Amino acid sequence: MLTLQVVRRELRGEVVLLTLAHADGRALPEFTAGAHIDLHLSDDLLRPYSLCSSPQERHFYQLGVLKDSQSQGGSLAVHALREGDAIAVSEPRNLFALDEKARHSLLIGGGIGITPMLAMAAELLAAGRTFSLHYCAKTRDQAAFLPQLEASAYASQVHLHCSDEQRINLDAVLCDVPEGTHVYVCGPAR
Repeated sequence: MLTLQVVRRELRGEVVLLTLAHADGRALPEFTAGAHIDLHLSDDLLRPYSLCSSPQERHFYQLGVLKDSQSQGGSLAVHALREGDAIAVSEPRNLFALDEKARHSLLIGGGIGITPMLAMAAELLAAGRTFSLHYCAKTRDQAAFLPQLEASAYASQVHLHCSDEQRINLDAVLCDVPEGTHVYVCGPAR
């Protein structure tokens, strides 16, 4: 169990981006792309959230959480956190790891499901491996991570699909992938 501090809180529409670090700035445990941490929000409220920061960054973890009025309290508790707050978190665990043998990776993130894809893209880029990233959102305004993706070193590999413009055509996307491609998909249940 780690006790980390909220060192930065950025609101992006209905998504809050939290940056967590040790108060003294020391390095955090390593993680691989696709990993999550469990936030201990109260005695009886434990919630997992994907890490969206680069695995190469060892001094902070970032996570993005969508405000969901239908949730069982986790997202509302996360949105109530402020800079300077301390929070207990688990060490990172990975149940959604990249396959190092993949010849190419196709990343598809819907809504808040883009968060693990951000870490995956950073890890793939650092390893010099090929990938493409498809970001699906209802509207451009609701694509909370679009500015970050457009400014990234892999911006040319990012494809935005908005429901109010042109939904993703999965048949076309999947027909156009090289042999040996591994597909990673994450998105909300609804």
